[in-house]
Amino acid sequence: MIKSETASIMKYRALLADDEASAHITERALNSIQGIHYELVKLKSFEELVAFASGDGLPRDILLLSTSWLNRSCIDILKDLRARSSSLPVIVIAEEENLSLDCLVMECGASDYLVKDNHYPQVLERSIRYSVECSRKMLFASRKLRQEVATSRLAALNYATNKLIQEIDDPLSSIQGYAIAVQTAAQAKIVNRDKVTSGADGILQMTSRIESAGARARERHAFSSRRPLHNTSLSELVARAVEQCRDSISENNIEIYHEIDRDIFVECEAVEISQAIVNLLLKSCHALERHEERWIKISAKEINDECLNLIISYSSKSNLYLEKTNREEIFADSNEKSNEAGVGVEVSKEILQLNGGDLLLDSDTPNMQYIVRLPLKRSKAKTHFDIFVIDDEMSIGELFQEEIARRGHVAKTETNPEVALAHLQHFDYDAVICDIHMDHLSGIELAEKVRLASKASPRFVFISGFVDSGIKIEIAKLGKPLVFEKPFSIREVVDQTLHLLETTEQLT
Repeated sequence: MIKSETASIMKYRALLADDEASAHITERALNSIQGIHYELVKLKSFEELVAFASGDGLPRDILLLSTSWLNRSCIDILKDLRARSSSLPVIVIAEEENLSLDCLVMECGASDYLVKDNHYPQVLERSIRYSVECSRKMLFASRKLRQEVATSRLAALNYATNKLIQEIDDPLSSIQGYAIAVQTAAQAKIVNRDKVTSGADGILQMTSRIESAGARARERHAFSSRRPLHNTSLSELVARAVEQCRDSISENNIEIYHEIDRDIFVECEAVEISQAIVNLLLKSCHALERHEERWIKISAKEINDECLNLIISYSSKSNLYLEKTNREEIFADSNEKSNEAGVGVEVSKEILQLNGGDLLLDSDTPNMQYIVRLPLKRSKAKTHFDIFVIDDEMSIGELFQEEIARRGHVAKTETNPEVALAHLQHFDYDAVICDIHMDHLSGIELAEKVRLASKASPRFVFISGFVDSGIKIEIAKLGKPLVFEKPFSIREVVDQTLHLLETTEQLT
C-alpha cells in the first residue's frame, strides 16, 4: 500500500486470480471505488502467483483469489501458499454463498470470503483495506517479536558469558595482587615467611575459584548436551529461517532458491537449528551487499543413513571466490563484522555441534558454501495427535477440547456435521470423536462418507445418549469403533481414544 503524490488518494497493488470470463466483474468493482487507485495484475498461471508470493518483483498488497481460477481448488492454493510461508493476504471471491467453503478458506488462512453480489464493490473495498492493514500490523508484530526473541537470546548469552568472565576475572585480579605481595616479600632483605605463606594460600584459593567456575560452565554445557532432541522436518526448518531473513533478502535484492524434500527429517532442537541457519543466511546477505546479480541457494545432500549436509551456497556475477585460508578465517571473531548476523558463525557452529551436527566450509568450489551437517532421521515420530470433536452441543465439544489440550494434543470442535464433513475432506485427523444423533447428518452417515472419500480415514469414536440394536449393527459395519453411551466420563473417552491411537502408532 502506498500514498500517491496527491495525499487523498491511496494506492494498492493487487493480484487478481480469476477466469477471464468473470475477471471483469472485479475490475469494474475496483474501478468504481472512489479515492483509491488499484494497480491490478491479472495472473495467468499458478507459477506466476508463486513468483509474486515469493517476493519476486514489486511487493503486492493483496491477492483476490477466485474459487473457479484454473479449475483448481482454492483450498489447495491457500495451503500451497501457506506451505511456502507467504505473508500475502488473500481474499477469496465466489459466485455464490457457501457456508462450508467460507469456513474452510478462513481456516486455511484467507483474510475474507466475498460473494459477487450487488454489494460487492463496497464490501470489496472495505475487505481489501481491512485485510491489508491487518496483514501490515501482523507483519510488524511478527518482526518485532522476532527481534525481541533474538535480543533476549543474545542478552541471555551475554549475561551468562559476562558472569563467567567476572567469576574468572575477579580471582585473576586477586591472584595478581597476591603474586605481587609474594614477590615483594621474597625480595625483602629479611623474608617474612608468614607473608609469603599468606600470599601463596591466597593464590591457591583464587585458582580453586577459577577451577570451580570452569566446572560449573562444563556442567551447564553437559546438561544442555543431554537435553532431548526432536524429530523435525528439514523443509520446515529452512522455510522458517528464510522467512525470518525475508527483510534482508528483499532489501539486498537477493534471489533465494530452496527446495528441500518434505520427507527428510532431522533430529535436533528446532529453534536452535533454525537460529543457526538464520545466522548463516544473514551472514551470506551481508557478504553479498556490494555485488550484483546475487543469489543464495539452499539444498540438501544425504551423506549416509545417519547424517546429511544442508548446503547454503551464495555467489554473484562478480564471483566471490576465496582462498582456503580466507575461508577458514570466517570462523574467527575478528571477522564477525555484521551485527545483523546475530550471534555469529562461531556460535552457530557450537549450536550445531550441540545438536550432534557440525558447520564446515567448502574450500573446493568457486562459490562460498556453508555446509550444515545434521543427524538424519528416516521417519517422523508422532509427538501429538490431532482430534476432531463433532457434537451439536457446543459445551460438550469444549469439554473434550479442554481435556485433549490438557494432555498435550490438538483438538478442533464443530457443531454442524455438514461443515465438519467438508472440513474432513480437506484436513487430516488421527481421530474423530463424533455424536451419533445430529440434525441433517448422523454421525454414522458422516463416518461412511469420510471412509468412502478418503483412503486413510481417521479412527472414529462415537458418543450418544442411546444406542439401540439397529445402531449397533450400523456401527459394526464401520469396523467396530469405540462407542460410549451417556452418561460417560469425558476423561475416560479421551483416555480410550488416546490409547487406541498410541497402540495403532506402535503397530505401524
